[in-house]
Amino acid sequence: MSQVRLAETMKEAGFSDTLIVIYGFLLTQEQATIIEVSRAIKLDAETIQREVKSLLQLQVVAFDSLRGKYVLFALDPVLVWSAFIKGRTWQFIQTLGEDDIEPAIISLPDDHQAALRRFRTTINAIQLAASALYQGSYSVTGHRWRDAIDQDQMGQLLAQAIQRAKSTIQAASASPRLPHVALIWESILSKVKNKVAYRRVADFTEIVEHGLDVIRRDIEVIGIDLRVLDTADITKKFYLIDSALVVVFHSVGLSNDGSAIGRVTDQAQIISRYKGYFSNHYSNAIPGQFVLSQLTESGERLLQNARSNGYSSDVLEWLECLIGWGTFCNKSSAGLDVKKAIRDNFVHIGTTGKLVPSYDIDMGHVRLKWQSRTA
Repeated sequence: MSQVRLAETMKEAGFSDTLIVIYGFLLTQEQATIIEVSRAIKLDAETIQREVKSLLQLQVVAFDSLRGKYVLFALDPVLVWSAFIKGRTWQFIQTLGEDDIEPAIISLPDDHQAALRRFRTTINAIQLAASALYQGSYSVTGHRWRDAIDQDQMGQLLAQAIQRAKSTIQAASASPRLPHVALIWESILSKVKNKVAYRRVADFTEIVEHGLDVIRRDIEVIGIDLRVLDTADITKKFYLIDSALVVVFHSVGLSNDGSAIGRVTDQAQIISRYKGYFSNHYSNAIPGQFVLSQLTESGERLLQNARSNGYSSDVLEWLECLIGWGTFCNKSSAGLDVKKAIRDNFVHIGTTGKLVPSYDIDMGHVRLKWQSRTA
């Protein structure tokens, strides 16, 4: 019955029959090779490999190399489909939490409202049907170490590692960030809601690019203990999960060239070393709330200068959106004189290739302010 319900809801969402059958099978297995999937559902390996690529892109299944064999396994449906819903919803509306979604949907045109509601209802139904089938307990984080060879696998490794947290997550991260932020963020939220402490040292660039309203939500509503350093001062990029795991990023640029870009390991010596790195980063970093206050003042100056320079109300609204939401801003710049805004140094292209505000302060100014305040 659950397989039938899964097929009905996934077909409604536009997924192919073959993809649905493969996903349904993987949900009932701890892990399986392509050959095992082929034998079970009586389809050729080439067809299965093609559909598996789509499942991997959806981030609902993952892969690993186990004793020399390439194995596939389903990820927790509650986690991955919640992330899928949020990722797609963010493309239509800007929300800081579940309580903001309904008012934001109401603000959309009627046809967009209906489409988004149908989408959310359908994916919720997929999540329920998949959860009823899910038998998997396989995790790549259960091994001594695992390497990630591309950004997708790195995001999956990180999400799985975060799910192992029982008391504390400690992270140090410099831009650029991984893609698939919805999956990683959903993993973090699920743990914070269960009273797992999240301490994070981020770079100044991340604060600018994430947007001040988003950062304010992270600190004041979710309760993240956020501190900030200049990008050059974060020499290591990693996540510590209790005293059990460390996820280390090797490649600063996170380029997909076939080489390992990161690793998760439970080796005690390595974990101890990264605890020392985090302690050093954390003690040298400035509280996120103070950085936020300085950027808020700078953002107000930026808007005032734009008004004084005769920018239209449409441009001012767009700039305000960039200040609050950073790269998550979905207010269109179509029809606006973006080139002039760049020339006048009100915006610039960030590390993700999207436009972000050009504040009149940097981390050096913030640190001087902090030192004078605490002197």
